[in-house]
Amino acid sequence: MEFRNAKEFADYIKTELYERQEEADDIEIRLAALKESYGDMLPGDGKSFHQRFNAIDTAYSGVIEGLVSEFYETLPISVKNQFASRFHFTTIDNLVLNAHIRRSSDGRFYGIFIYSALITVLHRLGKLELACFYPEMVRSCSRFPGKPATRKKMIEIYAEVYAYFINTKLPHGPLVTLWEPLNRQHLQKLHIQELLIMYHEIAHFLNGDLQSGNEKRKVIRTFTNESYQREHLADVIGFGLLIRHFAHSKPLTRELRYLFLICLIELSKIQHEIQGIETEAYPHPLNRMSVVIDKFYGPEVEEWVSTAILNDRTQDLDIANFPDFTTDEENIFRYIEQQLVNAFND
Repeated sequence: MEFRNAKEFADYIKTELYERQEEADDIEIRLAALKESYGDMLPGDGKSFHQRFNAIDTAYSGVIEGLVSEFYETLPISVKNQFASRFHFTTIDNLVLNAHIRRSSDGRFYGIFIYSALITVLHRLGKLELACFYPEMVRSCSRFPGKPATRKKMIEIYAEVYAYFINTKLPHGPLVTLWEPLNRQHLQKLHIQELLIMYHEIAHFLNGDLQSGNEKRKVIRTFTNESYQREHLADVIGFGLLIRHFAHSKPLTRELRYLFLICLIELSKIQHEIQGIETEAYPHPLNRMSVVIDKFYGPEVEEWVSTAILNDRTQDLDIANFPDFTTDEENIFRYIEQQLVNAFND
């Protein structure tokens, strides 16, 4: 099938993989809580909180458009124009925790698809984890409207949402809203995780993984399983793209580097707990995390993180305990800049 542009190609894939999502039973309570908490941020009467999605107009598409705009701001104009003319970034609504990149059969266009269920799970579990630690910062919960939250209640809801998704693949559960600045902290972490997911897929493109006969890259050590090699390298280059993204507009402080690390850890833990261990095509999520940490923070930080996770002591991963880190990232950044310029030379 021939396509006139990247969006047309992406819309075809979206329709092919679409699964209709059911609304929550307490949708009216949710909408009222959203309007009360965030209505002053949007024009009109708050109806935009209740969008009717379909195969093409999918949830979080606007979020992805924002991420892409930020990415384009970091690119030379010639590279930006190539991405804009040949790529379409969007979401797919179905029951899978995934993201992937596809190339049209004629090689002209690319689609990067982040599955909306993945964003929803990161959003809800990330918010609920904060609510468990700071129940006094819970503004409202649709399970007990008008009543204060407690740590016990929030832990129960976290476990419920987690178990419900494991069993049904539906990311349903009570709607929780947070007071500022905790809500801002949550959204900042979610934003970084969304960028990590997008940049992992862009890394597959930069690494030439969509081209047949592509030789192994030497940016990281090789793995006997070639699929593992591709995924580990995409993880490393994707994390490098994340650092490059923020370095474009702000200093890379120790605090910011620590935030990147925590976002990576939380994303990897959710992938491990929900998706499981390694498969024939994908390495173990925690092994993938360790490779990235070793490359960008060094072996001491990698051991610090691994020890905390293996001993179920993630509370020890506080910035006060954050070791001095070493990094081997300069050759990665050189590689990224080289690939950005040369990637469209096909």
